[in-house]
Amino acid sequence: MTWWVGDVIGVLIFTPLLLCFIGTPRSQWQLRINSVALPLVMLSLLVAVLFQLGKSQEQARISAIFEERANLLHNALQNEINRHIEINQTLKGFFDSSINVTPNDFKLFTQSVFSNHKAILALEWIPRITTINRSFYEQLLGPGFAIRAADGKQGMQPVSLRSEYFPIAYVEPFQGNERAFGFDISTNQMAYQAIQMARNTGETTVTDLIDLVQEPKNSPGAVIYSPVYQPHKILNTLEQRRQYLRGFVASVLLVGNEVNEVKSHFDNLQILLKITDGALELFNETADISTLNLDFQALEKTIQLLPD
Repeated sequence: MTWWVGDVIGVLIFTPLLLCFIGTPRSQWQLRINSVALPLVMLSLLVAVLFQLGKSQEQARISAIFEERANLLHNALQNEINRHIEINQTLKGFFDSSINVTPNDFKLFTQSVFSNHKAILALEWIPRITTINRSFYEQLLGPGFAIRAADGKQGMQPVSLRSEYFPIAYVEPFQGNERAFGFDISTNQMAYQAIQMARNTGETTVTDLIDLVQEPKNSPGAVIYSPVYQPHKILNTLEQRRQYLRGFVASVLLVGNEVNEVKSHFDNLQILLKITDGALELFNETADISTLNLDFQALEKTIQLLPD
């Protein structure tokens, strides 16, 4: 299309101009310089100015539409993250209010969450278990429960003797998350760093990009942890928070699920995304593009957006 427009412009404008200066007989064509050439030059300049003005206005219109849609998507993603943190803290409140939450209690409570938040991969209860009461917990949680760690070969193995363990004791939905049942999250360095920070500060924390035990390694995920302490205890010092820790509640998220869930609420959004955590690529639909930032607790995630 571009070459065709160029040819038409050449024929309609530049051919008469050229003839005014080289056409024969010269006497006749020289008389047409004022009546043909100068008006054509002025008209060409006017068309060029109008074209550039129209182009600029169209680019501004498209840019404004894109910025509006990008901000809508950015805000929707930020709100989705905030909702996950609120859900995690609500789950923490459930354990704070009861010293004896059974697996059935946990299942009933989380069912209402999943009915409204389908993008969550799993919700978990992770008790702090010491060497002394390890066998008690393993008997309490049934014959299918054992404290395990990844063996580095896509399998599981029993955890060696240590002073304390943080196994996933409750996980919902159980179907699809069977591999997580009994997994000691303290054997994963990233998860262990996150729960140490949560325990020491008493605040909700989020892992960096992490390989989830229940998902293949090409599906990046993140886990939100909130600490749960023994009731009616003073937690002013680091030592007190360590001493009275009961465990953690966890929300497990897949980056791709979160993006797809948010985008499903928009019709004809026409925006592609690339999400990174520093140098790590979490989600990518396109090439390098415009950038916005998400506040994900202590982590800073970057969203890059491009018109589709």
